[in-house]
Amino acid sequence: MRLFFALWPDELVRANLARQRIDLARASGGRPTRPATLHVTLVYLGDVAGSQLGDALTVGGSIFQPPFEYKVDLAGCYTSANIAWMGSEETVARNVTTPFASTEVSPTTWQVNSFSLIESRSTSVGPTYDIIKTWPLSSQ
Repeated sequence: MRLFFALWPDELVRANLARQRIDLARASGGRPTRPATLHVTLVYLGDVAGSQLGDALTVGGSIFQPPFEYKVDLAGCYTSANIAWMGSEETVARNVTTPFASTEVSPTTWQVNSFSLIESRSTSVGPTYDIIKTWPLSSQ
């Protein structure tokens, strides 16, 4: 299974980011990602054996981080991966044909109160993500 830790936006934040991804996909000549897949990757674990899932859950449960505010106000393209991004780690378009330089976008501010362990699966319509577990952010 392919696993990663991520910030998973609430519905209001997701809706704001989803609206902007259309313009960015148009500007880059790319295909917009599905709104349901918008997230911020914290750590990509890659292919993990099922027997190691418990280790990933243990690591997630050992993280102590106070809640924080995350501001998404930049967008750009990773030409080597042919993707457009927002906020440095949110893929908003794939198969980019007209990359653009980093640029400011209308800011979306997000109060981050949790993080999740996600399983990624490849499908004919692109990746799908299943939340395995979500942990609240806390300083203790």
